[in-house]
Amino acid sequence: MSEKRFSDIDWKIHQVLSSDKVQRINTPVVQLCLRTTSQTDNEHEKTQVLELDKSELETVIASLEEAKEALARLNDTNSKK
Repeated sequence: MSEKRFSDIDWKIHQVLSSDKVQRINTPVVQLCLRTTSQTDNEHEKTQVLELDKSELETVIASLEEAKEALARLNDTNSKK
């Protein structure tokens, strides 16, 4: 199993005005480009692109905050050993 790490994060904000199904949307959308680097395969880089509306972005941020807190608890547990 290869160890992956974030190598870069890039973002943009778009204003979606319409689509082929809905004539008028007028919704802001954030586009996140997440790049990970794998320790194997000579530092192979992979890019994942996500387009999220406000509620989806809030969900992602909340999940990342939970992951950060879990890692902090894990580090605290390991440092006490």
